Amino acid sequence: MPWAMDCSSGATMERRVEIRRQQRQRELLLGDAILRRGCRPDVNQDSSRPLARLRTLYSDKTMALLPSLFIGLALWAGGTTHPALDVWIATVAPDEYGRWARLPREDWPPIALINQVTYTDKHHPVAACGFLVDTGDEVLAATAKHVLTYFKSKSMQSVSFNGTLKSWKMYPKDRPADVVVIDRLINENPKEPLDRIPSGRDWLLFTIQDRPPEIQPLRFRTTPLRPGETVFVIGWRYTDEGRQWVREGKFVRRDEDDGNSILISVEELTDNTVPGLSGSPVIDVRGYVIGLMSKKAGKLQRLAPADYPLTVVRERKTAGVPQE
Repeated sequence: MPWAMDCSSGATMERRVEIRRQQRQRELLLGDAILRRGCRPDVNQDSSRPLARLRTLYSDKTMALLPSLFIGLALWAGGTTHPALDVWIATVAPDEYGRWARLPREDWPPIALINQVTYTDKHHPVAACGFLVDTGDEVLAATAKHVLTYFKSKSMQSVSFNGTLKSWKMYPKDRPADVVVIDRLINENPKEPLDRIPSGRDWLLFTIQDRPPEIQPLRFRTTPLRPGETVFVIGWRYTDEGRQWVREGKFVRRDEDDGNSILISVEELTDNTVPGLSGSPVIDVRGYVIGLMSKKAGKLQRLAPADYPLTVVRERKTAGVPQE
């Protein structure tokens, strides 16, 4: 090594400092060349130095992400609620699915839907909200189970249509021509009464006959939420008009006393004026659904978490039910 040879020949301190400076400059120039051209240095090119060793192992794209990666891991490990972590997750560590979530909210694709339900003896033109969910094997429609408490046929007493359902359609409130046609209720249960639906199980899941390609299906989030993590409620209150409303909130905690439901805080909804938002999806900054709007909890909002529908989907797959 030049440094070792120079030391053994009795070079002055100034000379040693100059050699060190030149070596450092060469290393920086080498790093710049790697990031510009995407090349990797030969193992003989200062490969004994840690930075050079990293560059022999990883591509230029990976090296460019390392500073942000270390920052993100440090924030996550510290359990921080700093918004910088949400920004990092959404922009530095995106995936192909969540590209739309990085756009301005006004440019998001249609996600929230309105339920329109027709029974043999009743018609409900606007019955709260719903959305589509991509399980990886099929696309299903979802809404809140307690919607059936208010929008049912005269004879319904349980989570079963008992032959009274004529049609169930979903569509964006501002795009009524983009209709999702519902096929069959997956988690129908004649033994589950409508007047006792815990938030932990407050999901209806349907197979679908037809859906417009413009409507964005969501994917389930399967990792734990952090206190203070940013979330978004997407949907319409009955008084809301126009394009889908997106309201920002924060994850507060899980409530084990109510089916391990999720509590969030949404400043715009602290006045409890939320009729119509039942069944609306709630997503994280990457666009993954964490739950759906279930009911009020004081000044907080209670969500039906994704745990239950994920169980239904797993059981459906294990049973070998044909999927699209």
